[in-house]
Amino acid sequence: MKKIVSLFILVFSIMLCAVTALGAETVASGYCGGEGNVKNLTWTLDSDGVLTISGSGKMKNYDIFYVDGYWTPTTPWWDYADSFKTLVLEEGITHIGDYAFYNCDGFTGNLVIPDSVTTINYRAFYDFDFDGNLVIGNNVTTIGDQAFYIGDFTGNLVIGNSVTTIGYSAFYGCGFTGDLVIPDSVTNIGYNAFCDCDFDGNLVIGKGLTIIKNDTFKWCSDFKDKVVLHDKITKIDNNAFRGCGINKYYFEGNAPGVRAATASEPSFDSASDTIYYPIGNTTWEIIDGKWNGYNAKAYDTNAKFLLGDCNGDGVINARDSQRLYEHIVGKNPFVKDSDEYKAADVNGDGIINARDSQRLYEHIVGKDPLD
Repeated sequence: MKKIVSLFILVFSIMLCAVTALGAETVASGYCGGEGNVKNLTWTLDSDGVLTISGSGKMKNYDIFYVDGYWTPTTPWWDYADSFKTLVLEEGITHIGDYAFYNCDGFTGNLVIPDSVTTINYRAFYDFDFDGNLVIGNNVTTIGDQAFYIGDFTGNLVIGNSVTTIGYSAFYGCGFTGDLVIPDSVTNIGYNAFCDCDFDGNLVIGKGLTIIKNDTFKWCSDFKDKVVLHDKITKIDNNAFRGCGINKYYFEGNAPGVRAATASEPSFDSASDTIYYPIGNTTWEIIDGKWNGYNAKAYDTNAKFLLGDCNGDGVINARDSQRLYEHIVGKNPFVKDSDEYKAADVNGDGIINARDSQRLYEHIVGKDPLD
């Protein structure tokens, strides 16, 4: 009998160890819903540091209060913030509440906002620390004011095609990599929305946006050096593009309202930026090569490049001649069909060779200027 009992205890112990190894234990849990009896959403934190929000419907809106010199959120999981490692937002959640993950750090991996979410509310991820991509679900329509303010990310930002509104300072001071693509669905971006953000790719502005407000892209210093501004844009406010890596702005439509280069808080960097306007568009009042005090050049809207600008810096000079020479001798070939490649076909015969080099030289010395 003793042998049977001992064997049973041994088998039970082995089974218990196996179960423990297979799944983490629940450390804390509760409700965080914003509908009915608030039990529509549940939060669970396990021993591996995984915080999971599950259920159906809206999350409760929370607040912050000042305690011992610190702003502290009223979220029920805040007391466990030091142990957070992974955040899982499950399908079914429709609304992420105010201050939901305020000042939370230590998370790893990607942050994926599920497709069921339609609203990310005020300061929901304010000062949030995450080391992966941020993917905003396909049904989110509103990204609230300061929703990701000073969030620390190291991956890409993907904004879903259903977003219509991005609140003021929504991504202020966030760090991302790659491109920033504003989808066509976005019709309103609040001031400061991407101010002081890090992107090392291109800026693509969707056709739903007509006004670029104060400081929207200010100090985003690592953008690639040019952007196309579509023909629906009617106004660009103070400081909208100041301090950006962008220094070439290709407009496709009529001249918008802007803050002049000579005014305080101009829309662009007056010393370094060049405005490219459509050839033949009479709404652009150019005086001595300037538009509202900014350097201005005409371009063909069908070409998207400046003929002879072989190095893509917006200016035609000896540097372009050197760049063209490097291509011809095979030292540093142009990428096929790139803007610089097209600009290098100076004489327009479809071939890049010494004839283009000669034609570019004639332009530079003023012998036979390009159109």
